[in-house]
Formats: sequence, structure tokens, C-alpha cells
Amino acid sequence: MALVLSLKQDQSFYLNDQKVTVTEVITPTCFVLELEGQPKPVTVDDSHSVEIVPEVWVAAGKPVSVGLIRVVIDAPREILILREENYQKVEG
Repeated sequence: MALVLSLKQDQSFYLNDQKVTVTEVITPTCFVLELEGQPKPVTVDDSHSVEIVPEVWVAAGKPVSVGLIRVVIDAPREILILREENYQKVEG
């Protein structure tokens, strides 16, 4: 089962210890992710899933409100996925 995060532009989440940031919202169902340590950003839309790291797939979900995008993440259970604010609490 996939995890769905509602995020705004410039908000981040973590896959284990790798930071992933929404750098641009093109449309409510198309956005750009920047992965820490990777030189090339990834464009995600609702037409298909994109593998951003091994075994972790993301897609755009249906929008729920203005200014928010929905990031649909499909990953193995052993990969910890946290919003940036929760990651900072755990690492703090």
C-alpha cells in the first residue's frame, strides 16, 4: 500500500536519511523533486510512477486543495519515510 503526502512547494520529506524536496509545482498533478546527493531533478506527474531511488516509486495523486500536491510513495516497509518536521524531531 502506498503512502500519500500532501505537500507545498519547497517542503521536504526523507527516505531514510535522504532528503527529497518539492522544488517546483508545475500543475496540481505535475511537480519536480530534488533528491539530496543527486545532480538531476525528477519530474513527476499523474501519468506514471517514477523510480527515484532503488525500490522507491513516486507518482502524483489527485489534488485535494489549492496550493497542495499529493506525492504518492510506494516503497518497501523497511524504508523510513518521514516529513521533514518529523525527521528533525527524530534526529534532533
